[in-house]
Amino acid sequence: MNVKSALYSMLAICPAPLREVVTRLPYAEKTVYNAVEQMVSNGDLSSERRHDGVVIISIPKDYYHQRLSKLHMLLVTQGIDPTPLLSKTCQQIWKHIASQKITAEHIAEKTGFTTITVHKYLHLLSNANAVTIISKKPLSVRKKESSEPACLLDEIITDEKTKKNTIYVAGSRPFDEEFLSPKDLQRKLYDKPHQSMSITDTGFQLKGKGRHVIYESTPDDVDLEQIFLSSLVTIDGVEDRCLFILGSKKMNMNQLFAYAQKQNAVNIVGCYLHIIHDLSQALVDKKTIEMFSQHVTGKTAIFLKQLKKYGKQGWEKPYEKQWNVNLYLDLGSIRHGVRAL
Repeated sequence: MNVKSALYSMLAICPAPLREVVTRLPYAEKTVYNAVEQMVSNGDLSSERRHDGVVIISIPKDYYHQRLSKLHMLLVTQGIDPTPLLSKTCQQIWKHIASQKITAEHIAEKTGFTTITVHKYLHLLSNANAVTIISKKPLSVRKKESSEPACLLDEIITDEKTKKNTIYVAGSRPFDEEFLSPKDLQRKLYDKPHQSMSITDTGFQLKGKGRHVIYESTPDDVDLEQIFLSSLVTIDGVEDRCLFILGSKKMNMNQLFAYAQKQNAVNIVGCYLHIIHDLSQALVDKKTIEMFSQHVTGKTAIFLKQLKKYGKQGWEKPYEKQWNVNLYLDLGSIRHGVRAL
């Protein structure tokens, strides 16, 4: 075990005074001091001087470093040295392992490592319960996705910090809103523990620093386009959320069109986008409107039945004729939402 892994394994148990860290680890004092200095400088360790002058060394509280700490503790308590499993070589190999079977020779071709090197690390990963060996000759493995070591390695090595279905929206409202997968929401809570925030549908709310942020947890396999479609059947979605998703500029219109076709919602989605385009061409371009307009179906759709009891105002007719829909929208509220972006 190298000195950096030893530091993490020790501090994963609990923070410790710098002097205690230096005296308890079986390395030369200068080696430990240099490692601590470098890791603090890189953000991999935190140091805090107490009022009595004692310097306390600890692992940062953000999501990434807490996962790293947990992996060290897990491996050490299984009698496994974390050092080789967190090496750059192992990280490159891990990126090519998935739930489908793959051979050592195939990984060697993809990474440029020798087959001997790949064999060595695959056996280490197997010992750590991160992969399952399917066959020994030729050596083939697949990721053991349900195992804790595999999940942690994914989070540390291959997990992107910003998912494409994560959006951040801010407008004239006194709060911001973010749609996050459960994993990304966990990361936010670790990385910004003092943020003023609340989580939709949970009743959980905290006062804190900065502008208030409302987090909404979305399933891992749900993207922005699906969030947009599900929001389009609610008053709040039509007048607020869908506008902010459009304002984020992160939505793929081709993907939205494909989903709309699959759900027989081309008329409704196209009509809504057309209305928003007429209010603000910066939110929806003409090319998108043309794509939807070429696939209007013959079945008349009712758009926002919840507002039917309030009747119509007259502005709806051109849109209804072009998109074959019965419109029951509050244009004033939508216009206000567009102005708020």
